Parts: sequence; C-alpha cells; structure tokens
Amino acid sequence: MKPETCQIICYGEILWDNLPSGPKPGGAPMNVAYHLHRHGMNAKLVSRVGDDLKGRRLLDYLGSIQLACDLVQTDPAMPTSEVLVHLRGGGTVEYEICEPVAWDFISLNAELKKMVEESGMLVFGSLASRNVSTRNTLYSLLHSGIYKVFDINLRPPFDRQEFILPLMEHANMLKLNDHELITVSGWLGLEISDMETMMKSLAARYHFDILCVTRGEDGAALLADHQWLEHPGYKIEAADPVGAGDAFLAGFISARLKGSNYEACLDYACKLGAFIAASEGANPEYSVNDLA
Repeated sequence: MKPETCQIICYGEILWDNLPSGPKPGGAPMNVAYHLHRHGMNAKLVSRVGDDLKGRRLLDYLGSIQLACDLVQTDPAMPTSEVLVHLRGGGTVEYEICEPVAWDFISLNAELKKMVEESGMLVFGSLASRNVSTRNTLYSLLHSGIYKVFDINLRPPFDRQEFILPLMEHANMLKLNDHELITVSGWLGLEISDMETMMKSLAARYHFDILCVTRGEDGAALLADHQWLEHPGYKIEAADPVGAGDAFLAGFISARLKGSNYEACLDYACKLGAFIAASEGANPEYSVNDLA
C-alpha cells in the first residue's frame, strides 16, 4: 500500500493551547494529523468544536493548512476546548484542561463508522476516554479491523486507569513517555526496573506489535519484532516541548509507512520531535526538507 493511500484517522481532542506567547491550535490527535499531513500522508481528524467563534477559527485553521475537517463535528451547546499551558523549568509542561467541552461529545454516525472501516489506521489518545460520550464512540470504532495506535497522554485528573487500561487491549501499537511507562507498570503490578525490562513486560502483557517510549531530551526506546532499540536523541536548544511527542509519533508512522526499517524510523521520529521542541508551538510551518 502506498503511504498516501493509507488513510489515517486521528481521533480525539482539538483545542486552543493558551501558551505564554498566545493561543495556538492544538490537541494531540490534531497535532499528529498535522505532522502526518506535512509528510504527505492521508490523515483525517475526528473531533468536535463548539458553535462559537473559537470553533470557527479552528475550522478555518484546518482549512488554511488543507487538513480535511469533514469529520470534525459542531456541538450546538458545548464550548470549544481551551487549555492553559504552563511551561516549567527543566522542559516540563503542566496543563489545565477544562471540562466539559465540545470534544467530550463526539458522536457516532454512519459516515464516521464507514470512514474508519475503510481506513488503514486509527490513532487515538487517553484523553478521549474521560467522558462517556466520546469514550463510547471510540469503543465502537475500536471494533473495526484496522491497525490501532494508542498514544497515552496522562493528564491529571484525567488519568483514570479503569478507562485507560481497557483501551490498551485494542492497540496494536502503544506510545507513551518514560514517566507514563512507570505509572502504567505500577497499575499492572509489573516490576519497576530498567526500561528494557518494563517495556518487554508490558508488551508481553498486551501483545503489542510496536511499543515506543519517549524520554524527552534523552531520546527514545523502541520494542518491535522482539528487537529493542535505543536512540540518544538530538541535542537542541528547546523553545517549548509542547507537541514534541505528537510529532515523534507522526514521524515514526510516516517513516514506517514509507518502508524504513525500525532503526531509521526511530531516528527520524527523534529528529522530528527535537525539531518541534526547538520551535514555538506544536505546529510550526515547515517542510520535510527542513529536516534533511
């Protein structure tokens, strides 16, 4: 299958990230879709905005970057989502995520179900599990036979294991960061030890094809086809880390769909993640040539 014909559905939140520099379009699924689109992939976003000015501006933004928004629903009552982003020392980020908002109420319809069933990949995150409406729609879509990529984003207080662990049972590929690996391993009663052991224990429990763990400025680790690989990361002067993990995931997916081996996929994912961390906001304008 050609990469550009593999339709990828990115499911979950779209919102305004209120950064110190001002509001920027964001939300992990939207960020992943953005970077996949930049790499020539056929990505579609499934989300929901409010029938308000901020929602219309998000739709205008998607139109301006030519990212299809026909699966982005409009809610007549709930507001468009906003998040307060606090950049802390040491490259850490804290988020204040309001609820309820429009993307908490993504509804299932025949068009959405058909589109997912005809696609090649479904990318989803853990925030989509916080509200029963969007969670039930996601569960309905997870029963399709396409390849499923679960990108865990633990955002307290929306990090409830009773909603997140069942989603892992449906995933072919799991991506999370090193802190989330420790948290999830603790939930499961797995031994908290070195990263390779924890990753192998987690993959064995759920039979993932691919397990990626990001480590911020220290790169990432990958477990795939019984291979365990590490990458030290790229040393950059970080502007802000918002969206770097989403870029990492999109870089890995695009490289894999283009036929790169796992080592090359991991390298490119780290390169794209570092590039975004060195940029302002999660979705700066760039071309693939900028990473050459």
